[in-house]
Amino acid sequence: MEISRYTEKEYWDAKYLPKDKHPLEVTGFRNLKNKGLYNALLSAGLDNKRVLEIGAGDSQWLPFLSKKHPTSTFVGLDYSQLGCIELEARAEQEGANVEVVCADMFSPPEDMLGSFDLIYSIGVVEHFDNLPVTLQALSDFVKPGGKVLSEIPNLAGLNGFLVKMLNKPVYDLHNPHDLNSLKAGHLDAGLELDEFGYIASNDFGVLSACINEDSSKINKLIYTWLNRVTKLIGMFEERFVSLPKSRIFSPVMYCTAKVSVQ
Repeated sequence: MEISRYTEKEYWDAKYLPKDKHPLEVTGFRNLKNKGLYNALLSAGLDNKRVLEIGAGDSQWLPFLSKKHPTSTFVGLDYSQLGCIELEARAEQEGANVEVVCADMFSPPEDMLGSFDLIYSIGVVEHFDNLPVTLQALSDFVKPGGKVLSEIPNLAGLNGFLVKMLNKPVYDLHNPHDLNSLKAGHLDAGLELDEFGYIASNDFGVLSACINEDSSKINKLIYTWLNRVTKLIGMFEERFVSLPKSRIFSPVMYCTAKVSVQ
């Protein structure tokens, strides 16, 4: 079946230009979203596994996970050569053992198919027009009984409205889903739902993708103050109590599903 991409290789190449590399952090009030995704990955199982990240160009996650879970093997796949080069540089800088494969997820090396216990993607599957077909392609990498974890931005909530307001072309690069359509896409791909939900109570920092040198002063000001709100809320949550995750305010959502053993 034909599938359309909302982004092309040139778009991602531009994202992967060399830049200062900072290790991933999952502690502290600035990293509540990272902590939430790490907990979801832990629940899916990270020890004594063969794990693949799809769309892994310059991934902060793979070096972090490789060092945290040395009993597992971690592989990153991306179709941007520049992204793969940056991931290799990051892994070397952090002293992490990560295998990097430069290939399209829809036409990967055959020896990768059916060879992983867990695959995950972060902000990938929403860039295609057909979610079930995209998830079927991802599940082809997984052994029977293995798991697929997909994390995507929550464009059905407030952040989606703000992305559309601040930079409509960025919004148009996504196929906006809510949690129900994300779950339905996994079911339609023949996967068995395991866990799903929203991550973090809020994070306006994700709006950074909407701000560039051409952004208006008012849009830059809106982003700056929203980001400050996120920091204040994060400080409150770290010191007192975690706020509820919700369809309106949570920045991202995820779904973990199993590949049938049949």
